[in-house]
Amino acid sequence: MRVTDPAADVLDIHSAGTWADFVGRYPLVHNGSVFPDWRKVAEDYAGAHMTLRAIVATQGFRFPVGDGLAAAPYWDLESVLWLRWHFSGLRLVEITRPHDPE
Repeated sequence: MRVTDPAADVLDIHSAGTWADFVGRYPLVHNGSVFPDWRKVAEDYAGAHMTLRAIVATQGFRFPVGDGLAAAPYWDLESVLWLRWHFSGLRLVEITRPHDPE
């Protein structure tokens, strides 16, 4: 997909500290845990990028934030969660078929 706005602001989460700071800035308390309020995040950022380093540092752990303990993130691979659409021209690039063992 082609990005229509290359200046789209993407938040870079690169450590356990930036994850905790992020959740603390955009808290949504639910059932005793603090989650990111993605609607509020979308007001400031087009997307959130979780690096591999941050995933390794946070996977399954809860961190203290202003409103309690942040829910453990289970972000399995480095990626960007796009919160606002900044793309045009969907085009299929490749289909990878599973390997057929002989």
